[in-house]
Amino acid sequence: MYFRCAILREDGNKLFNQQRYRKAIEKYKQGMRALLGDDASLPSTDYLNEKYLTIEVEDWKTIIDLVACAANIAQCYNKLGEFVEMIDWTEEVEIIYKCHRLVAKPNEPSWIDYHQVLVEYFLLQIKAQHRANLLFKSLGNSSLSMSYGNRAFVNCTLSEGASNRERILALEKQIDIVDMVKWRHPDPKKIYSLEMTQPALQIRGVWKKLDVAPGPKPGARSTFSSWVWKGRLYVAGGMTDLHFEHRDVWYEKICSKNMSWKKLPNMPPIRIQAGLSCSRLMKHWKDKAYLFIGAKTLWVFDLEQEKWNSIMTTFHGKWPYHGNNVTGFSSEILEGKLYIFGGDDENTHLGTNIFMALDLTTLEWDHISGTSANVPKTREPNLRVLASMWAVPAQRRLYLIFGDANRSGALRARKRHGNQSDFTYDDFWSFDAASKTWYRERLRGSFPAPRTEMAAIYNPLLQRAIVYGGYNASMSSAMDDKSMFHFSFFGDAFVMDPETKMWQHVITKGFPSYRAMAALCCDPETGVTYLYGGYTNTDYVPSKSVTSRVFGDIWQLKLDMAGGHLTENDLRRDARMETMGPWRRCFTCGECGTSYSKCGGTCGGQFFFCSAVCHKNGWKEHKETHGCKKK
Repeated sequence: MYFRCAILREDGNKLFNQQRYRKAIEKYKQGMRALLGDDASLPSTDYLNEKYLTIEVEDWKTIIDLVACAANIAQCYNKLGEFVEMIDWTEEVEIIYKCHRLVAKPNEPSWIDYHQVLVEYFLLQIKAQHRANLLFKSLGNSSLSMSYGNRAFVNCTLSEGASNRERILALEKQIDIVDMVKWRHPDPKKIYSLEMTQPALQIRGVWKKLDVAPGPKPGARSTFSSWVWKGRLYVAGGMTDLHFEHRDVWYEKICSKNMSWKKLPNMPPIRIQAGLSCSRLMKHWKDKAYLFIGAKTLWVFDLEQEKWNSIMTTFHGKWPYHGNNVTGFSSEILEGKLYIFGGDDENTHLGTNIFMALDLTTLEWDHISGTSANVPKTREPNLRVLASMWAVPAQRRLYLIFGDANRSGALRARKRHGNQSDFTYDDFWSFDAASKTWYRERLRGSFPAPRTEMAAIYNPLLQRAIVYGGYNASMSSAMDDKSMFHFSFFGDAFVMDPETKMWQHVITKGFPSYRAMAALCCDPETGVTYLYGGYTNTDYVPSKSVTSRVFGDIWQLKLDMAGGHLTENDLRRDARMETMGPWRRCFTCGECGTSYSKCGGTCGGQFFFCSAVCHKNGWKEHKETHGCKKK
């Protein structure tokens, strides 16, 4: 078995050296099937590949041979310029290792690592990760590039103790981690030059900030609920920049010419929460919005009558939530059922993987799976907080992505598995409502880097899931003043086709800001996608706020696809006027900064200049191109 695989792989290597890449791919696949059986589906259709999961822990030779073949196939597709396939096979390498880890550590939480102290075990994975790092860097997906690069660098460190480690040390020198930690995601200095080069992996987009009429409006916030109903954008609850809780509810008529806010009755007197992560999301269905807080009592806001009331639900057995309270959970409504996953019920403080469904007609709960305790699972998502969830009604499926184990919360509460840094998950799941079964999905295409606190929504008219922003507690970043942070905030956006499971990175010339705990929502009648609110760290993003800055702005995301509302005027917009959070681009030299002077002419300050010299040198072009005149 091993001998046959080795011969086939060597045949593939000869074909690779002859640049006969497609023939080489077939040989490498034959080599893998020599180990897995002729019926092996390659690449894996399932992330939890039964063939890989039956390989014994001690059989590291099979693992290394499989990885060698898969990594070589990825390199073949790289040479062919077929990057979708290259990414699929790079992920195949990751899947082989992840399945081996699940076999070796089935009862350990996800943050407990596993590896064989063998140079080949590390070397093949590091090479595949480094190639992915370079590919995603070239495609402008800096966060995913950084994720792969960081994994490669960490594996170089973990390999200490392996014999003949010189090859790994030579490869480590090619991984420019010093340069990577300087990136932002997206990076203001690089976003201007990003181009659409791979339509299967990228999609063009534009962020448009929406103006609101003067008058009363909700305060800036994060960690809140938002939805669209009958042309109204609703905002409810949330947190201030000082981590105090909002209890107000508002809506804005987004279809009217003069967008203005209306105040509604405050939320009910539920238990007070504090902290940017203490979210309790409301979900709306028909003419009602539902607020779940971890107890059998469910709060309901009637959108027609604009009144609150409470209803008592039914649950058979012991109520699974510790203390009748839960925050940071994921929720969605599908086929008249309110689904709740995960969250922190203050038992382990790490989170839970409790998965519940409430029939909104009968008001009866179904405890589908999960527990408040830390009980690692292979075939369902493990405990977490602040994952993102959306429903695709046509498939009768829910999707759940990423989130984190709140290890810092456990540390503060002096609980087991506490750590200074949270653990960010890298997994993607779907739940089939008909069979009540979880499936771990492959990540395909140019997908988001692992994160938590991101905004997500499924747009039924576009038939795409959209993810924006978020936070990663373990992705380091360095500032221009040499400050180092062991976390990153994101301002990138992605769309996913639920039929193909293919992700595309949204290529824009500007973006609202780096932020987490914002909300995406879409108008089911028009298909318009809106972004509201969120927060960021004031050291990471310059601000006058003391510790964190919360936002109260509204943006529309336009996408270059049928129904995406992108116009010719959007495509003709001068990229030098695009907003990148507090960063602006100098009209003349193109440099980015946060303290540039805006034009004082009749353009209304749409363009900025970094210096008096650039203002003078660029004034003629600006005047002729945009019709700006001195006031």
